[in-house]
Amino acid sequence: MKNEFDALLNNHNWDLLQMILLRMLFRVSGFSGLRENPVVQPTIVRIILDVALRFHWPLPQLKVNNAFLQFDLEEEVYMTQPPGYACGNNPNHICKLRKANYGLKQAPRAWYNALKGHLSYVGFVKTESDNSLFTRHSNTGFIFILVYVDDIIVTGSNCITVNEFMQSPSDLHWKSVKRVLRYLRGTIQFYLHVYPNIDFNLHMYSDAEWSGDLTDRSSVSGYILFLDQNPISWSSKKHKTVARSSTEAGYSVLANALAELLWVRNILLDMRLPIRDTPTIYCDNIGVTYLSGNLGLHSRMKHADVDFHLCATMLNARRFELFMFIQLTN
Repeated sequence: MKNEFDALLNNHNWDLLQMILLRMLFRVSGFSGLRENPVVQPTIVRIILDVALRFHWPLPQLKVNNAFLQFDLEEEVYMTQPPGYACGNNPNHICKLRKANYGLKQAPRAWYNALKGHLSYVGFVKTESDNSLFTRHSNTGFIFILVYVDDIIVTGSNCITVNEFMQSPSDLHWKSVKRVLRYLRGTIQFYLHVYPNIDFNLHMYSDAEWSGDLTDRSSVSGYILFLDQNPISWSSKKHKTVARSSTEAGYSVLANALAELLWVRNILLDMRLPIRDTPTIYCDNIGVTYLSGNLGLHSRMKHADVDFHLCATMLNARRFELFMFIQLTN
């Protein structure tokens, strides 16, 4: 604890102010809004893993030490002195933070903005689809960087450039590796098969069990999205409202599945990965399959207006293809 506190003092993370001056500042400026750091989606991590496996790229992971303590804040933030570590000469003073600090909601944002600025300076571009993914394309190849707070995953076609982002492993890194290995040994029976992809085509399955919950007759629905032969995104949940028909329940899950598919498609396009075929969704509801291709039947779906128009519009624009499949039961 003392070492962490000394690091804060050596980094000059705050200035001490009298309480009277602090009250005057509050009357003038008030409080600033709090903003949090973007959170990486598990789907993007799976996409990066699939791409690295497909092209046999290195996949180093980096950990930035004391990332939150190095960067200036955009807002004015005040806090009491840490309990047990108050200044002997000014025990009643308040700290005005000069730089970010652990536990502060602005800290991840300050670190993210500083990292984004540096990556932009060296040629990386933040993708439009997700704030956690950065790409750099050049004549020598391309590099992808995935940021999760102060953890960074790097991969790409240029191994020399990838290695520039790596640091010499320390004892802490080896302890982390052994911890991961112990976890894998204890959970080895739980896994998904991941194979090298032949291409980057997308296809998914959506299904809804209409009125499946006998307690309140809510529907239960789900979908699973594949990148070639590997599952990268899935969802299963109970609907908050009761659907009036199996078609309405099917449209609800189809709209959610379509939104996820289009988002992943945009990520792949941002990464400049080739999508050869039109993405495909397989649905087991004949009503949904038929109505999606017939905008003239809008009057029959007024109770599911938004979902209907989303699916029908995207289908007619050939952003995806929709096929009926039949479930076989024993």
